[in-house]
Amino acid sequence: MTQNKASTSKTRISADQLAEVIAGSAQRADDLRGRGFGALSNLKRAKLVQTRFEYARLAARHGEEDALTRSVGRKMSVEHHSLVASRSEQARIEAPRIERNADAWQLHGYLRDQDGYPRSRYTVALYPDPEGIETALASARTNSTGYFQLSLALAQQQPQQAADATAAQDSSGGNILPGAAQFIRQAPIYLGAQGGKQAVPFMDPRALVPAANVIAYRDLIFTSEGDTGSQCHFASRLLGNSASRELHATDNEKRACHLAAIRPDHRVYFQSEAQAEKIGYDFCGHCFGKERSKR
Repeated sequence: MTQNKASTSKTRISADQLAEVIAGSAQRADDLRGRGFGALSNLKRAKLVQTRFEYARLAARHGEEDALTRSVGRKMSVEHHSLVASRSEQARIEAPRIERNADAWQLHGYLRDQDGYPRSRYTVALYPDPEGIETALASARTNSTGYFQLSLALAQQQPQQAADATAAQDSSGGNILPGAAQFIRQAPIYLGAQGGKQAVPFMDPRALVPAANVIAYRDLIFTSEGDTGSQCHFASRLLGNSASRELHATDNEKRACHLAAIRPDHRVYFQSEAQAEKIGYDFCGHCFGKERSKR
């Protein structure tokens, strides 16, 4: 029995082609992960709307302390956190790539609301105190996606004592370079965000320690009650508050409705007014009119 040997042809790849493939592989991987998190966000959003309605239905029939209602409530909380996390990771992947600066510390990230949606046209700033009372060291405005980028020139900000002109020697026998510690800030700084007519910024309690030639990333969740720009971002215009058993019309929102202050686990989205009335919801007297409200 004769066995034929198949001839194999060798393809040579140049060094430039190999470098091009390696350089683009990371970007292709990020694009793939971004599309995956986008699909996951859509799925989690649909499941969250479904569980919110199921929770409202069970709470109206059996009460909020019923075992089945509480079980659906825990599931609703898990779906909400998963939705916010998937949106955050998708934005982190899509964040612009910035160049390092040898003389400055840079911070970038996203500002979002409690549902994971971007807060645009907000002021994000770095403060020397955790309360945000003193003058800001650097500030920037968020764009339509909630993205911000801050740069702090450390050469002008309380530098540590530089080493002696002749490199000193530490206890381990190594040399301390003269300029190594020159652009490291001694005191920590804090990140805050401010929007609209808010007098005091919302502060992130986590301290930051800047260092030159370093890029840091941080996400902020802004939950200010007075924000009038945050409305229902889902397709439905009917938003119910399971705590007050009221139905709101997001396309006719009034300042007294305080929609931004409604907790995520108390938000219920309806497709029609009859759907909300069926499980005992009353109409809000501010956005629907006092004649339709029973309160």
